[in-house]
Amino acid sequence: MARIIQLKDWYPVSVVWVLSPRCLLGTRSSVSTLATLSMVVPDIKQQVMMTTKTGGASWYEESDLFELVTKKGTHHFTNRFTLVSNISFNPDNDNQVMIGTRSAGLFCSRDGGLKWEYISGSGKIPEVSSTFFTGTTRAIVSSYGRGLWRGECA
Repeated sequence: MARIIQLKDWYPVSVVWVLSPRCLLGTRSSVSTLATLSMVVPDIKQQVMMTTKTGGASWYEESDLFELVTKKGTHHFTNRFTLVSNISFNPDNDNQVMIGTRSAGLFCSRDGGLKWEYISGSGKIPEVSSTFFTGTTRAIVSSYGRGLWRGECA
């Protein structure tokens, strides 16, 4: 079972667009920027979360991550769209990965996806559309209709 990370200083940020060569809010990325062989993806056909560290040569089902993201089945993995709406690797720290969802909150890994943790209180951020890392632990998360949120996954 994942240890819960307390949501530290998460609060709405005034609506501004953040542009950077590393990330453009509104884009989706599930591919690591430093070690481009690592990926995390939702497989809507098989209804599972999958990872690869070989650039897609071999894939592994992540049942623990699936259970965490769906909150043990209380959230549907797919409806019209997948529950997972954004997966982002931190360009400054490839071991940090954040998953945003449409209704189940945010999830973070600090070890390259080996262990995942729900970020307590993040369920109030609906329809996560993008994550912009501003350092090794800080991030700005955008959501459809609810603006930008800033916080830390440490």
